[in-house]
Amino acid sequence: MVEDDVLARAGWYPEAQQALHHLQASAAKDRLLYLRMFYTEGLLGWNSEEWVRYLGWSIVSFLFVLLVLLGARSKWTRIHRALPNLNVAVICLVSLPAFISLYFMAGRMTVQPLAPGVHEMNRFGCCSQGFIFPRAIVPRLVERTKKAMDEDYYVDMLLERWADAEILRRFVLVPSLLQHVGSKSSKGWGYDESAGTTWNFGFEDRSP
Repeated sequence: MVEDDVLARAGWYPEAQQALHHLQASAAKDRLLYLRMFYTEGLLGWNSEEWVRYLGWSIVSFLFVLLVLLGARSKWTRIHRALPNLNVAVICLVSLPAFISLYFMAGRMTVQPLAPGVHEMNRFGCCSQGFIFPRAIVPRLVERTKKAMDEDYYVDMLLERWADAEILRRFVLVPSLLQHVGSKSSKGWGYDESAGTTWNFGFEDRSP
């Protein structure tokens, strides 16, 4: 299923077939809802829903650096002289928090980019520019869509809610096979301002 406001890069069809063969050979095939051909990196940043995870890793980093410094000081006299308590405090309480802040400021897609290939993306996937559905699930998809026609759901929101309810798995091919074009959308009667920012930067890094 492809919307009419997209461009496809050369060779998209063989790459899509290869990705589908990979999924069909995996354990995911029994719970597969779709393979996403487009996604926008804008929703793959540091999401507030995962703040506990970010805080946990920051604390782990702090404790790791602190233990390494204290361990090195206790083992080697020369390091103990070079790292008095003030230096350890500056490293752990000033330098390390500054480094962690810069890490987050750089953006998730800068420091943790998705590697090329097929990735599971059950959360934060957007938008509905292009999907490949297994043939077996199409009748259920059509039935579910008809039932929700009177509800105020966007297509991607409808799919995500259905997948969450039935624990269906969703995958994406990186880099994106499609690129969204245009600054206007039929959503919201043409006044959806997000259309102009619905973009995949990885698509632009590939040859046409």
